[in-house]
Amino acid sequence: MREPREASTGDLAAAYFCSGVVIVASVTVGMLVDPLVAALVAGPFAALFFIGLVVTHFHHKRGMDAVRQAYVATFVWTKWF
Repeated sequence: MREPREASTGDLAAAYFCSGVVIVASVTVGMLVDPLVAALVAGPFAALFFIGLVVTHFHHKRGMDAVRQAYVATFVWTKWF
């Protein structure tokens, strides 16, 4: 079993990778197709992040801890690939 700090670090690394994938995909689609389509790619992730931030706020997390938890919850899906 991993230590909580180690698990959190691994999840954060996966979240960084996923957000990079989303940024590259948005920029690529924006350059090849249309900037509006790029917004349609990145927009749902931004909305999901802000929903996660509101949920963590209701769970009495504050500051960077809330931001980190919402960020990981939004972008950790690359661990499944």
